[in-house]
Amino acid sequence: MKLYGKFTSLIYLSPLLGGYIADRWWGKRKAIIMGAILIAIGQFVMGIQSVAFMYTALGFIIMGNGLFKPNITSVVGELYQKNDPRRDGGFTLFYMGINWGFFMANLIAGTLGEKIGWHWGFWTAGVGMILGIIIFLWGKDKYIRGLGMAPPIKIQSVSYDSTLLRDASDWSTDSIYDALWTIFIFIFCQNIKKRLYLITYVYFFCFFLLLY
Repeated sequence: MKLYGKFTSLIYLSPLLGGYIADRWWGKRKAIIMGAILIAIGQFVMGIQSVAFMYTALGFIIMGNGLFKPNITSVVGELYQKNDPRRDGGFTLFYMGINWGFFMANLIAGTLGEKIGWHWGFWTAGVGMILGIIIFLWGKDKYIRGLGMAPPIKIQSVSYDSTLLRDASDWSTDSIYDALWTIFIFIFCQNIKKRLYLITYVYFFCFFLLLY
């Protein structure tokens, strides 16, 4: 129960960072795609019978949820103008689709998990997420054209000074730091639970560091 409680709390906290990343660098589209990929990876890894793989899968799902959940909802909101009467109907359809997905996922994945093997339930969820990614990529330029794009780069000077070069390399630098932190944790921390906790703490530490 302790693990479940921590996992659930991080699921609800991770959108804070995912929304910030989308608004600051990636844009909603890229965040949605990357988040869905991470969730799919987490579901496939979850189907492997190993404690180490289980904790790794939970980490993927937490990070993927943080990128996916807040931004997909924001894109739906951007489909309509502020006082558009269709806005409420659009969100109604959106949440109806989510609830229908919950029902079908429990029916299909649950049945396969019970009748064939528990790991098939997780793998089916991964396949479903991949199908969702394909549909999103197919329709993103047709139905949400111009929405959820990366924020424009703000250039305050035409001279190539150190400030501009630093701003241009912010994303790659942060990515390198995150990768080095992850490698360090996996090399020097042998306890699987502590690995997951440390990666998550670093994840949120970087978020608050960026805020200030």
